[in-house]
Amino acid sequence: GVKVPYNQDFILPNGNQGFAPGMIGDPKDDINCRCFYIVDSDDNAGEKSYAQGVDFDADGGIIEANEDGTNTLHQSGAVSRHDIVRMGEHAELYYEEIRNRDPNSDIKAIARNTDFSEDDVRKIREHMFVNKYELDAGFKRFDPDYDMSVSWQNLVSGKNIREMDIIMLHHELMEHDLMNSHGMSYPASHEIAEHSFNYLKFVRELERKEGVF
Repeated sequence: GVKVPYNQDFILPNGNQGFAPGMIGDPKDDINCRCFYIVDSDDNAGEKSYAQGVDFDADGGIIEANEDGTNTLHQSGAVSRHDIVRMGEHAELYYEEIRNRDPNSDIKAIARNTDFSEDDVRKIREHMFVNKYELDAGFKRFDPDYDMSVSWQNLVSGKNIREMDIIMLHHELMEHDLMNSHGMSYPASHEIAEHSFNYLKFVRELERKEGVF
């Protein structure tokens, strides 16, 4: 397996990099990837410290794993759109990673890689990952979303930025402004933002290409 510090990306032999296997942001690296990662913690600190790549065989059995005495906290499998559970696990881990790292690093990187100002990127980050709103399930943050986590990673890295990633920024910024400046509900704000910046259309196209529908 390959082991890197938790706050650093895996770097593939082709030079592409990303938060975890299946989350590189380039279809040729992500589709049908059979790797997964483990987050280990230091026995004393109890904090996430490393992301570790591990190979699986066709039946899902572990081929190789490091045996260094650390505690395994979480496992997340290769991302296939047919495996909703694993997609959710990837999203959960990446959202938590975004919340725990210095927000200014992401904000400056995305502003540098796009035409969005740092102020707008800050609003988008807070809207997507930090703010709590009155939703159907109560007063809470938005649930982690796999496709949005991949889009965010592409925007931060500056590599493989797709049209849908930019559309996501526009959508989330409009939604943020409608909810926070105009007091609109999430359903109403989302519908308006989706009409102008239809992120879901791109997600559905990815699902079609991978044979989900």
